[in-house]
Amino acid sequence: FMPILREQFFAEVANGKISSRQQLREQAAKHSMEQSICGMPCTFTEVHITEYHSYITNKWKYGRETLYTAIKNLLSDTADFSFQLIKTEGSVMSFVVVPTKHISIKTLEDSLRLYIMKITRQAFELFGLLLFIDNKRFFSSLFEMMEHTSSKAEGRVASEEYANKIHQLTSNIKMYKVDEARAVL
Repeated sequence: FMPILREQFFAEVANGKISSRQQLREQAAKHSMEQSICGMPCTFTEVHITEYHSYITNKWKYGRETLYTAIKNLLSDTADFSFQLIKTEGSVMSFVVVPTKHISIKTLEDSLRLYIMKITRQAFELFGLLLFIDNKRFFSSLFEMMEHTSSKAEGRVASEEYANKIHQLTSNIKMYKVDEARAVL
């Protein structure tokens, strides 16, 4: 369960749900991560699946969730970076990327650019899949990301509550949980 809990931790940081340095340190320790991770550079990265609907319909026969898992597994095959999935929405997968060892933000940018070129080539060679990977914003530390996202989170609270209800509803419908879906409605 640890990889899932770590993804949840990074999703909470990315969504502004952790709002103090002390809380960030405590949550990192709770998820068996080194305290140094809080001071490491990081970035928000989006993976765009080009021609998504056509690919899902005509080339990929294993379902949407399996495609997300394949891309996630392709990205996680590195000793240099940790790609932590925070959200999937249609043709876009969002990640927080942190280095596995302490490096400068400039080194992270350069190394990640080279890694992205390698991954996009592998995705095409293995799956015939065209990916566009975009590093949205770099931060000098996880602390800086937390401060940035927690300041923006205040305006998103109502919107997130609504989105969470929609997510609960669709999950219950997909799993044929009629009573639970009615309760959400």
